[in-house]
Amino acid sequence: MHGSARVSKKVTCTALLLFIVVIIYCLINLSSRIQTNPFTGDIDDDEKIKNYAEISLPFNSLRNLTTYVRIYRDIRKKLKSNKNQFTTKFEQDTFPWLNDKPMLDFVGKNMSRGIVVCMSDKYMNVGLPALLSLNDLGSQLPIEIMYYGENDLSIKNRRKLSKVPNVVEITDLSTKFINVSLRSWAAKPFAILASIFQHVILIDSDVYFFQLPEKLFDDHDYVKENIMLFTDRSLEKDTARTKWVNSILPPPFSKSFNESRMVRGLARDEIEAGVVVMNKGNDDIFLGLLVICVLNVPPYCIYPYVHGDKETFWLGMEMIQKTFYVNPITGVIGDVVNDIVCGQIAHGNRNKRLLWWNGGLFQDKFSRPFLLNFTYYSWEPTDQYFSWKASCLYVNKTEYRKLDEHERNLIRKYKETMQNVCRKMAAEGESCLPSLKTK
Repeated sequence: MHGSARVSKKVTCTALLLFIVVIIYCLINLSSRIQTNPFTGDIDDDEKIKNYAEISLPFNSLRNLTTYVRIYRDIRKKLKSNKNQFTTKFEQDTFPWLNDKPMLDFVGKNMSRGIVVCMSDKYMNVGLPALLSLNDLGSQLPIEIMYYGENDLSIKNRRKLSKVPNVVEITDLSTKFINVSLRSWAAKPFAILASIFQHVILIDSDVYFFQLPEKLFDDHDYVKENIMLFTDRSLEKDTARTKWVNSILPPPFSKSFNESRMVRGLARDEIEAGVVVMNKGNDDIFLGLLVICVLNVPPYCIYPYVHGDKETFWLGMEMIQKTFYVNPITGVIGDVVNDIVCGQIAHGNRNKRLLWWNGGLFQDKFSRPFLLNFTYYSWEPTDQYFSWKASCLYVNKTEYRKLDEHERNLIRKYKETMQNVCRKMAAEGESCLPSLKTK
């Protein structure tokens, strides 16, 4: 009896000793990791960040870039308006297109608000009517037009755009940024950055509103987060994209990231960037915008993995761990075809009333030059995915909604403006979409 007790006591002591050894090993290992991490302790101490100069740039992954962006963020907050060797070099390496200009030059006039639109000769036929529609709606926001280089937007078209009500500035982005090509999607975040406005509503050239865009600035969640994005359609799964997005960022992950449809493999797209609302006067938003720009141009451009610029807006914010608001009301506006609502992607407010839509007035601005019949709209169910097929949303008929009289009158006015623009273009010998018939 005494013998078995001694054995039991010996086993207990051995287990306890083993446990203590394991704890000591873990503490030593953790201590070693902390001591070899050059960014702990006083993060504004140049000695702690001296190995940055030895890094072979560009970073070999978005994970590494994200790590250093977060370090840069923390140092900037601690140093406030001052700089040290690390922040100066990091800015030169990561944002070279700023050409050492003071960042305050890009914040915009204090408390100013306005609309920013990227325009080119290619999109004048859809973009000019859409800009004029803002006046039809009664918007009083000033408008800034952005283009990239002399060959992007002709002098003749610049003159036309300067006559659009509320257009106050037409800016050539090639005069603002160096050593970077801003064709197509890449121009959009740089247009926000270069804008004269602090509070910016960036809109695609074929976006139309049902409600005054000014209201977006007063949205409770925009006021809280200083940024508003809009949910894209829940289209089919994309396993490769889901795998990619789960591999690019280091932890910790935000609630928004963990709840992302793309992250969870429920849909291939997350954000529809036809409208982006942003306050550049907020320090975190401004840094997030710089990172968004980084993701749209080499060497960190993510276009090979996603469709254009749209996912860069939320991923850029995730990289610096800035929370953001995403409006979840997404659906379709158009006509009923075979008992299904088909047309353009639409977005609504909290009361599920139409707010804006993307895609213009035609069935397809490139291949189907017929004016779309705007009679119904429907919202994507929040608890269902893969309800879309091309531009059609499959929902129960009871969820169809008819446009009210005010909405129908706006559509009628917008179409009249489109027809007038196209007639003037034809009279000047310029091409417009070849047919204005309603199919």
